[in-house]
Parts: sequence; structure tokens; C-alpha cells
Amino acid sequence: MNNKNKSNHLRSIRSDLSPYLFHYTKGSNPYANMESILQECCLKSQKHNYICFTDAPATSNIPLLEYMYAKYPQRPMYSHYGIGFSRDIMYEKYDARNVIYGTLKEKELIDISLHWRFEEMNIETHDFSWLREWRIEGNNFDFSEFPKEHIIIIAPTKVDLNSLIGEEDYEVDFSYEHEIRSSIPYLIQTNKRKLKGFTTEEIKNTPNDFTVSAKTENQIFGEDIGFL
Repeated sequence: MNNKNKSNHLRSIRSDLSPYLFHYTKGSNPYANMESILQECCLKSQKHNYICFTDAPATSNIPLLEYMYAKYPQRPMYSHYGIGFSRDIMYEKYDARNVIYGTLKEKELIDISLHWRFEEMNIETHDFSWLREWRIEGNNFDFSEFPKEHIIIIAPTKVDLNSLIGEEDYEVDFSYEHEIRSSIPYLIQTNKRKLKGFTTEEIKNTPNDFTVSAKTENQIFGEDIGFL
């Protein structure tokens, strides 16, 4: 977060704001979708010429996720698996922009080059302003060069989270065998941190997203997070 921006202090004390833009997976197997996203370091859209995000805080989004699962258990609009990127970096380096909500008549007043940002808003029939949507133009977002210290992963359980953010590795240890009076090497399987992340339960018990972000400082890349 840019400390020169005078609004940052005000942003950090508001529980309805977040330093992240989030993308949540959906579908019948959201874990597999998130796993694929992280393996490819890419978000893709088969329907639109833009990639969707929300600036709604994860800490206030948990009730929405629980509602989605309760109402649409097989194919929720949002799942408990998400990936968050620094809003400031997304804006400055990747041209992420907030959606322009309005009527279809108003859309015609906007230059066609900005139509990818437009979303119709009709109070009676088509009001998705609660999504607080942001978009990146294009049908894919390659985040392979995105600074990973400014990415967080969200998953429902510690088992799923550690599986997504960990990388299997091995360490060598030695066991002294008295019968042969020699040390025998053996391998210890480890799960090293490659990304930062939290479970939905951890986020639910955190006051705001800025506190979530601050807690990532305690998560060290390369540390052993275990398999659970």
C-alpha cells in the first residue's frame, strides 16, 4: 500500500474496504478450479472479454459465501475458494478498473473502448451492484509476474489451504545405527509455503481485511506448513 496516499489511513480504519481485489472460483469442483488457476498462474474467461473481481472485503464476504452454499450447494455463484491481489498494484500495473453501473441508454453515451467496464443496472430486474465489481480487460489475466507477497489465497479448511499454498519437498536427516556404528541418511517429506493464505474461519474471526493483510507478514515463504 502506498504510504504517500493520504487516504490510506482512512481506508485502513474502515471495515467495509479492502486492500485486495478478490476472484472467487465457482462450479461443481471449486477446489480443482483453484488448483488449476494456481498451477497456470492465470485467470481465464470463456464468456467475456474481461476478468471479474470484487473489492468487497473478505471479512464481510463470509456471510455471502455461506448464503451461496446454502442456496446453491452444487453450483454456488461464489465458493469458499478465492484469490486476492493487491488493489493498488492491480490498478497501477494491470489496469484493473471498477465497473460502471448504469442504464443501457447511458451505455451508448460511453465510448465503445470502455464498454468492457459497463454493467447494466435495473433496480427491478438486473441489480448486481452489491458485487462491487472490478474488471481487467481481456479474456485472461496472467499473474505469473505478480509479486507473490501481495497475493493471498482463501480456502474453507486448513487441509485444503495447505494443499493449495504448499509445495512438496524433502529434507535429509540422519539416524545413527549402533549395530553398524554409522549414520544412515533418510528423507523427510515436507510441505513448504509458496503462497500466503487463510481459511474462511480465520478470516471470519479477523476485524477487517487490513488486519488480514498485516498478518501475512508472519507467513514466511519456504517455511514448513505441514500436510495436516
